[in-house]
Formats: sequence, C-alpha cells, structure tokens
Amino acid sequence: LKPDNFLCIEGFEPANPETVPRVVVTDYGLLRTLEQMETHTVCGDPRYLSPERWIQQLGGGDAPQDRLRYQKDDVWAMGVTLHELLSSDGSLPFLGRHVSLQDFMSHTEECEGGMTKSGELAYDPRCPACQITEEMEKVARRHDDLEVSDKITAGPEATELLKALLRKDSSIRPHSKGVFELPWLASTPKSPGQLEFAAQPDAACQVLLNVVMWRLCHDAEVKKCYDAFCLFDKGHSGRVTRQRFKEAFANESGDSVERVFDMGDVDGNESLDFNEFATLCFNWSAMEVETLGKHIHELFVDIGNDKGHAYLKQLSSFFGEAVPESGLQTLFRRMEVDPNSFLKDTTVRDFIVSSKSTRTVITWDGSSF
Repeated sequence: LKPDNFLCIEGFEPANPETVPRVVVTDYGLLRTLEQMETHTVCGDPRYLSPERWIQQLGGGDAPQDRLRYQKDDVWAMGVTLHELLSSDGSLPFLGRHVSLQDFMSHTEECEGGMTKSGELAYDPRCPACQITEEMEKVARRHDDLEVSDKITAGPEATELLKALLRKDSSIRPHSKGVFELPWLASTPKSPGQLEFAAQPDAACQVLLNVVMWRLCHDAEVKKCYDAFCLFDKGHSGRVTRQRFKEAFANESGDSVERVFDMGDVDGNESLDFNEFATLCFNWSAMEVETLGKHIHELFVDIGNDKGHAYLKQLSSFFGEAVPESGLQTLFRRMEVDPNSFLKDTTVRDFIVSSKSTRTVITWDGSSF
C-alpha cells in the first residue's frame, strides 16, 4: 500500500467540503495469499516495507509465525503514507525528506555495490542509490521509534496515530482494528435515524445498483448509510454478518430479513461489505431520475456500446458468476425485451424506478443493538 496506488475517481469540490471524493485502491500485481507469504520472497516498494520485512529481505529474520503480523506490514505502510500526506514536503518518516522510487533504483554505471559472497549487502559510497538503501537499512535495524518533526502540524491526536502506526516493534504496533480505536480516528457513530433496507426484485438489478452505488460521491445520503454501517459493524471488520444483520431487525418478518440479506450479499460470502450494505439502505428515491439514468448509461456504455445498449452475452460477461445467464434471461423477459435483442440503459432505469412496489422492504428504527 502506497500513495501511488490510491486513485481519486473525481476531484475534491471546495464548494461541498462534506462530500468525500471516491478513492479506489489499485495495482494488485504483488498481492499474495497468507500461504504464499510464508514461502514467497519479500517484494514491494522499499520505501513502504516494514522494518521486519527489511530485516527478512536482508537475511536477518524469518517469516512471522502469527499470520496477523502480515497485516501489520500494511499498517506500517499506511503510517508512511500518512506521514507523507501530513508533512509539509511529503517526506518519509525517519529520513525527514522526500525520496522517490527512482532515487532507490538509479544506481550509477560505476556502482560496485551488491551482495557479497558472505551473503551481506555492500554499499558503494559513490552511488546515491546505495547511500539511500544503506540509510533505510540502518533505519530498519535501529530500535528507536518515530520522533515527529515540526513538518507535521495536524495536532497531537494525528501525532499519536503516526507514532502508533510506525512502531518499529511489530508486537506493539496495532492491528488494523486497533487503529480505529486511536483518538484521531475513533468516533462514536451517530444514528442516521430510521432507514429502509430494500432488496430489488431481481438479482441482476441488485448487482447493477451495487455498481451504480460504487460510482456515487459520498454525499449526505451516502453518509447516512456509512453511519448506519458503523453501528452495524461495531468490530471494525468492514463487514456485517448475517447474524448481526438479523439482530437489527428482530421485529421484522424473518423471511423478509433473510431475503433482503441474500439479495444484498451479491458475492455470496455470507456478509455485507459497505457497498452491498449501502445499496440496500441508500434512499434511491431521493436521487433524480436523470442522475440515476446518467449513472446507468455510463455503466451500459462500459458494458455494451456508446448508445448504452448491451446484449445478453455482454451482460453475462460483465456479471460473471454473480448472475447466471438464466437470471439475465428472466430479467429481459420481465422488462419485456427479447433475450435475443439488446437491453437499453433507459429500459433498466425505468424498470428500477417502477419496481418500488415489488421490492422487499424492511425498516431499521435507528437504535443501537
């Protein structure tokens, strides 16, 4: 994890300071499963590697036995990222200055550094890249913790968070859940009040709305969904389990609650992530029909053609395993469209708007549980 891999889908609007632009994480080329991490060579941008991973790379340590320790590598990387964002000059912690990846990689042609026969790294004092790498190794091997410089002016709570994220000793560096308990990020979620959770009559429509939901800016309406999600997800797991969901709707029909959850769980993993959750409780009727149509049109342009038309095969390829082709054929027929023809974005928009009476709706009273 590093700043280069966080992409802002739209810019920040000064006129709407409460609206949070959509940000996505990209570049999963070095993603590894826990099993792979136990045998795989350490890899990644050296500027964001945790000290323990630096030591392992240099042959001075083993892979951690506690698998959760790998999560702490990402916590360290987020600490480095936060330091860059909060410092006045984008400096790296411990080094106190900005360093690019190119600075690490650009060894001079005359560089004589490298791995010695004894398995140790040798650094050429004439090569700037060697000097930076040696400096980073010294940082990794030292046991001192971060002294926050005057370049960080975000306040004492931000300073406390930085120090926690950048603990050299991984045994006292917090896990991701613990990070949310630190003062700068900790907050008592406020109830948005009563909310309706509605499942669409068709799985395909539910998935389509999930994609539309992903494209929305985090405005006041989405903020209500987020506040509700925080109350449902008290453990900061990033997911709401079926059991937890059912606890919130103890006064509703069990069958209705199960159906809403099943339709909302589009990836079928027995839990709702934020996007799935928000798709269920977002007030779609508050969105203008033209705005909804714009998002669906953009989606159908991505799936089909510039006119916003998509054929069954194109939709099937887009949905993958989330919606079987038979389900799409049923959707076509419900919209009174021949499955051998194409589906228009406007047809889908009108169907979603008009299907309110056929949705399964349950109501949460907004109370903690």
